Amino acid sequence: FPYTTLFRSDRPFRIIWSGSSTHEYDFFMVMDALDKFLLNHQDDNIRLIIMGYLPMCIRKKSEDKHWMGRIEFIEFRDIETYFSMIGKVHADVGIAPLVDCDFSHNKSNIKWQEYAIADIPTFASNVSPYKDTIKHNVDGMLLDSPDEWLQAFESKFDSRKDKRWQDMVNSARKKIDKNYNISKIVKQWLKIF
Repeated sequence: FPYTTLFRSDRPFRIIWSGSSTHEYDFFMVMDALDKFLLNHQDDNIRLIIMGYLPMCIRKKSEDKHWMGRIEFIEFRDIETYFSMIGKVHADVGIAPLVDCDFSHNKSNIKWQEYAIADIPTFASNVSPYKDTIKHNVDGMLLDSPDEWLQAFESKFDSRKDKRWQDMVNSARKKIDKNYNISKIVKQWLKIF
């Protein structure tokens, strides 16, 4: 897959996922929904932006006609470049699938935070840590089944210019500023001591 640095100016509908090889099984959870979504929209300008690691399930699908030419892969970068790049993608939606297991329950909600800061609404698995953070349809979407993921993709695609998506990002940013802003947290601790 070619490394992409410049994104097409014709503004395709973009779905972004970023992660490492440790998220292979997590990503597999959305493959059926992505496959159906791309099949439903074979003639539409849709791109799947993959940052970091290219899951094996995508490598296998990349030769299917409805997947060809729709995957843009960006290799791992240093943290500063990563944050800059995620914003330059101008994605319509960021996905954060996560397997429901004890290990996942102890992860952070960092993908939701990264996407919101980059002005991207988040679709996440309805498991901890996301279900402990995201209020469904307010500051993100929580999804359980492949059918729900597919419906969410279709909804976002059909209404991508709708103000509710920006409202969702704005709500997420407010929650992040309230709960994760380090300078505010330090000030609160200083008041205590």
